[in-house]
Amino acid sequence: MLMRQEEVFFQSRQESAQWLWLELIGFDNQLPDFGVSGFLERCQFQPDGVSLLLFSAGFVMRHMDLDQAYALQPYEQSYAGHPYSLERPRQNWTNWQLRDLIAVLHTHQIKVFLSFFNLYTSVGDDQAIVVDSYFQALPYLRETSREGMAQYSIHMLKRMEDGSFFEDHLQQQTIKVLKDYAFDGVQIADGISSTRLALQDGDYSDDLVDQFI
Repeated sequence: MLMRQEEVFFQSRQESAQWLWLELIGFDNQLPDFGVSGFLERCQFQPDGVSLLLFSAGFVMRHMDLDQAYALQPYEQSYAGHPYSLERPRQNWTNWQLRDLIAVLHTHQIKVFLSFFNLYTSVGDDQAIVVDSYFQALPYLRETSREGMAQYSIHMLKRMEDGSFFEDHLQQQTIKVLKDYAFDGVQIADGISSTRLALQDGDYSDDLVDQFI
């Protein structure tokens, strides 16, 4: 018996997983469970996973280990460090609190992915430009426009001063971060999965031209 194409599609389709992409400001580090139970009540469904946006690849590259607690940057606590959401003001989080939040989400059978962009600047509460300390020292990684103007982002294909590829260093560091925090995986987000600028507007610096021509 022949079946219409759409019938085959709908009969073979599997249920989609339900994931949420959000920032630390979506949780409350003043509560014992970091507000996870209240968060799930507001969702009114059980997500299969959440992807925590830590905003900049600098979060990964600055990571050493979890032996000591230290404060996360404001732009790691909320997108670009925005000061408040509809529910609460931005809170000061530590790396240990992030680790413990992931553990609490796991007790609810929720997978937790890491996500970050290729951005390295944000606007501080005083409206001044804040530059991630890791990338501030590595200006040659910055993405440039067709006219050679430096952007507020890095280019994933660029090389370090010793000729090694930045992407290889990022990969190694990402694996370490995933293990140390017990993340379940990584979401390859904007600027990491592909360049931010379209090809016709993109980076034609000496480094990239040398790699491809």
